[in-house]
Order: sequence, then structure tokens, then C-alpha cells
Amino acid sequence: MKLQTLAMALAVGWTGLASAASNGTMYGLAAASYNDADAGQAAEKGMGYGIAFGYEFHRQWYVEAGYQQLLDEPAENVLTIADTSAELPQGVEAGGAFVALLGKASSTHGTLFYRLGVMALDHQSSYYASVDDGCAEGADSGVSVQTLTQCMVDDTSAAGLAGLGFDFYLTPNWSLRTEYQYVRGEDDFESHGGLIGVKYHF
Repeated sequence: MKLQTLAMALAVGWTGLASAASNGTMYGLAAASYNDADAGQAAEKGMGYGIAFGYEFHRQWYVEAGYQQLLDEPAENVLTIADTSAELPQGVEAGGAFVALLGKASSTHGTLFYRLGVMALDHQSSYYASVDDGCAEGADSGVSVQTLTQCMVDDTSAAGLAGLGFDFYLTPNWSLRTEYQYVRGEDDFESHGGLIGVKYHF
């Protein structure tokens, strides 16, 4: 039920952006990010990317919708690890569509903003545990070697996101975006990340 509600919110957001294009200021955004994520027993760091479209419906407010790939770091196969007493490989893959409300304050050099939003977070994580202890989260994949078994989590759930950033004016149509973002979801998913991108005003 929660996912259906979130999907409806995302659809309304996209529809609202499209219908409002002729009545206000629209923009597009493409960005790269670096994220540090914890997903239950697994943790990873790595690069991500995002695309978004936004609409300025008030001089102090944007609504923005898009997609973010936070991480794409699958776990290394434990069968390739010669010393299983070493740190065991983990993996996290996470991303999803989002809708957010951005409050802003403009200056001569750019726009300071904060965001609050929701995301349909699709994430997979994997980690290795001892056969005796079993999987604390997720399901046993059936892959095991010696005394280790691989545990897998594969879920789509609602997540909240918050951010604080600044859009630096480059030209009347182009801006450089920098932002810190925090994402919190179910299954103990948590991500901190820094984002940099380019923004074009239509």
C-alpha cells in the first residue's frame, strides 16, 4: 500500500511538471555523486548519478522529480578470496525515482536551497556471514564456501530524502549545482552523499 501511494505521488509530480511547463520556469539537471551507504549488514562507498526536471512555481519554491542511482557496487564473489579470514566482501546497489520540494533563497551569485522529498528506493545488498550464525537480514542465497554463506537483500520500499545545496550562476540559463544529500529507507538503509551537476533553465 505504501508503494502504491508513493507511485501515485511520483506520477502526480511528473504530470504536474509537464502541465506547468508553459506557466513558469522549468529546468533540467544532470549530476554525478559520491555516496557512502549502509544497508543493514552491508556498507559500501562509490559513485552515482542523477537526472531531474524541476519547476519554479513560486519565487521561493521549486518542485523537482527525477531518478538517482546512488550506488552500483555489487559484492565480489567470495570464491575468489583466497583468505576467508580477511575482511569479507560486501555489496550495495541502490537507486530510485523521487519527488521533492525545494525551498530557496536567491542572491546575486546563486541560489541557496534545501530539499525534502520521497523516493521509491530499489536496493540490493549482499554480505557474507558464518553458516552457524546465518543471515541476520535478507535470505540465504545458497552460495557458500567453507564456513561462510552469502546473504542477499532485494527490496523496493519508500525512503525519505533531505538535502542542502547551492546553485552557482554561470550564465542566465546555466548553473552549477553542489549539494549534500541524505537518504533514509527501510531495511536500515542509509546514505550520505555529495552531488555536483549542471542545471539548465528552459
